[in-house]
Amino acid sequence: MPEDALEPTGEESWVDFGPLSDFPVKTGTPVLYGKTQLAVFRYGEDEWYMTQNMSPKRRAFVLAEGLLGDADGVPKVACPLHKNQFSLSTGECLDDPSLKIMTFPMRLAGERVEAYLPPAAHLDAILATEDNYLRAIETEGTIASKLDAVLADAQGDLIDVEVAIGTGNATAVAV
Repeated sequence: MPEDALEPTGEESWVDFGPLSDFPVKTGTPVLYGKTQLAVFRYGEDEWYMTQNMSPKRRAFVLAEGLLGDADGVPKVACPLHKNQFSLSTGECLDDPSLKIMTFPMRLAGERVEAYLPPAAHLDAILATEDNYLRAIETEGTIASKLDAVLADAQGDLIDVEVAIGTGNATAVAV
């Protein structure tokens, strides 16, 4: 993400994302703004956060599916892929200072949920789903090929898939 991506543009405005009833308490909900997936977190009855939905480590659109909690009183979401924990208020990764996600102010306007966002084109230039999805697809063939080769050789063995394909975390799978 470009260093200046988190800087205000001066063109921010309040954007409506729907009725309060569309957002369950203690849950993340993915929303689309322009071509960008964002995540709305209704942390408590009246406590709201918005972040990018894309995991900065794997570029997968999964943060809305993450587990909500707190770390020493800091509201956080844990990425369901690598369990990196991000502060919902600052976007800082609580366990890896090299990672950060974008966050945006939220409010209720009557019974409507709103976020203070830059123009959609600004976010699309940084986080557009289709642009990042294409990058993931480009690498998917390599990972799929590695996995196919490992599975073909395994024939009933217990293998560590993540280590076998070189993607990090350990996940044992019986084949």
